[in-house]
Amino acid sequence: MNASDYRAYRDEQVIRKELNKPKTTKESHTNNYSYTVTQSSKTIITTKEQAIKDTLLSYKRLNNKYLELNEMINHYTPTANIAKYGDIASRTNKKHDISDEIVKHEKIAIQLINTSMMRLHIKDCLYSTTALTHSEILYLINAYVDEREKISYAKSKRIIKKIVSLNIKIPTIEQAKKYLNEKYNENP
Repeated sequence: MNASDYRAYRDEQVIRKELNKPKTTKESHTNNYSYTVTQSSKTIITTKEQAIKDTLLSYKRLNNKYLELNEMINHYTPTANIAKYGDIASRTNKKHDISDEIVKHEKIAIQLINTSMMRLHIKDCLYSTTALTHSEILYLINAYVDEREKISYAKSKRIIKKIVSLNIKIPTIEQAKKYLNEKYNENP
């Protein structure tokens, strides 16, 4: 190690020491005592287990969005646009009002199709995982993607630990969106 490398090494050590040193903020005074708030500059590192839990919870949020859009489609009631002036009812439907309703309904249908395709892609990726047993894969799909059964936190924790130990990659929502965009760009 020559002198310039050693100097760079020492500078790096000084910077690390400064970053790891807790910073003190202003002192707060109360009636009986004073205290100092300390703040660490270390970033909070999420573990792999927490990342997998977040991914599984995002599956639940995707399913909730799917169910909400499905309800909007199934219980769609078009507005009649009838206004009542005194005893006389008059129609106020105009051509642009009808087209606005159709466009709004089509947007909801497109969102529903996209979320259902993302759910299908996630299910397909989970089914193609060979390291987990079939019952574990079905549990993940039924509990998180479809929400057909109640979540057992002990079972989920065991499966998550197995996923982390075997270093299995499960798809995220962003990866599913990216996959669908690539497929759409291939076959417009």
